[in-house]
Amino acid sequence: MDKKESFKLLNEAYWKIKDVLECVGHGCYHNQYYSVNMKEEKEHRHYCPDGVTCGLTVGEAVKLFYVQEIVEALFKPSYIPTVKDYLSIRQSIFFAHSLAVNYKEELTKALQGINWQGIIEIDYAELMK
Repeated sequence: MDKKESFKLLNEAYWKIKDVLECVGHGCYHNQYYSVNMKEEKEHRHYCPDGVTCGLTVGEAVKLFYVQEIVEALFKPSYIPTVKDYLSIRQSIFFAHSLAVNYKEELTKALQGINWQGIIEIDYAELMK
């Protein structure tokens, strides 16, 4: 899947997830989850060597992780983070898993018909080229 197709799929899923997260939990989860992903991506890019160009904007990368983490937690939980993982993985992964557990029905219904396997297969490193 090329970059354009990837982002068409991500955008479709993003807006559906956003709609759900703005309607549950007093409507604050979208902003909180998006902010956590934004902070993590900016911190990650802080360590990028001079002269290296990125194939994704910060916003595009945030949208990728925002969608991909929730989709993986809902449909293909290859692992469920534990307290031990807290020190070594991104906090957004915990957030995504919590959202997936607490709002599974709403998120699953919103994402019906979405190619979730395609979302999981989107490769951040390939898009950064």
